[in-house]
Amino acid sequence: MLVIGIWIARRIRAAVRKVTAKSSKIDNTLGNALSNIIYYLLVGTIIYAALAELGVKVPGILAAFGAIGLAVGLALKDTLRNIAAGFLLVALRPIKIGEFIQTPNVDGTVKDVGLFATVMKSSDGLTIFVPNAQIWDNRIQNLGRNKERRLSVNIGVGYDTDLEVTQALLSAMINSRPEVLHAPAEPIVLVSGFGDSVIDLCIKVWLAADDWLVDCSNLRIAIKKTLDEAGVEIPHPQIGNKCGLFREFF
Repeated sequence: MLVIGIWIARRIRAAVRKVTAKSSKIDNTLGNALSNIIYYLLVGTIIYAALAELGVKVPGILAAFGAIGLAVGLALKDTLRNIAAGFLLVALRPIKIGEFIQTPNVDGTVKDVGLFATVMKSSDGLTIFVPNAQIWDNRIQNLGRNKERRLSVNIGVGYDTDLEVTQALLSAMINSRPEVLHAPAEPIVLVSGFGDSVIDLCIKVWLAADDWLVDCSNLRIAIKKTLDEAGVEIPHPQIGNKCGLFREFF
């Protein structure tokens, strides 16, 4: 009864996952969690039935389960905390399977939200098992939830730069780039401040989240090329030169 029952429970879990995976109303995160809950409930029922078949009295079984549950709860409070965090992750859905997330301790693509731990795949292709409580108790930055992300690029130009001309050149270049989006906001070039040796420019654009890193790199290259062709200087720190003059003076 025990062996066949557990085998049937596993088949039912696989069937539930298959059905929920085909459903458009249930995402993979909720489907996997539901199948795990059904599996553990079936296993508990099978163990209960097996003990009853051996002649163990029902009140004794319930008392034993109660005592075992209390002992396990005291000994495995961190594990129960992970289970509670897993239910919250499934219910509130701050993360879903296939989304790339960042926490203070780990980052990667979510592969499964289990009863005790969340399975993730890092950018290096490594599989990471993270206790659910470590994810729920920390700040979660979900990079895969939105279809677009904003990029801010800060550039320092020399004080002899014609700011209006440079601003117009950068605006025209940015608006001509295919990777730059014009929603939820238009790209913009601002004069953000005055430093000791440079005037700070800030470029804000929206890019598609799918190819974020590649688009960011291409846009930075295009910005540098545009400034070089226009003869706009990007000054370097002058600390080293000042130190050299100081040494020559002495």
